[in-house]
Amino acid sequence: MLTDIQERIAKLWRTAMEAAASDEEIDGWRSEWDEGRRLDTRRSLELILQHELDDVQLDLFWGIFSHEVYGMLVLDRGLDRAQYAERMRTAVAALVPEG
Repeated sequence: MLTDIQERIAKLWRTAMEAAASDEEIDGWRSEWDEGRRLDTRRSLELILQHELDDVQLDLFWGIFSHEVYGMLVLDRGLDRAQYAERMRTAVAALVPEG
């Protein structure tokens, strides 16, 4: 699901970042959107993992699952959909202790 979302939004997000640099209203919109994404990241992962995330885990997941990281890996580096999805699965496994 994350891959589907990122495919649709990554280029738009880059455009918003460029516009936000020179427009206070767009920057406010970007900031609200990003905070919402952070909250959605917490809620989704806690539901999937069946436990609360600590602040360090949340910060790392929020960053790893960001539109910027998707853009770096897929748009800039050239990873395909399957490679991106595998990187995200690997990240989750590395950040969540077993047990």
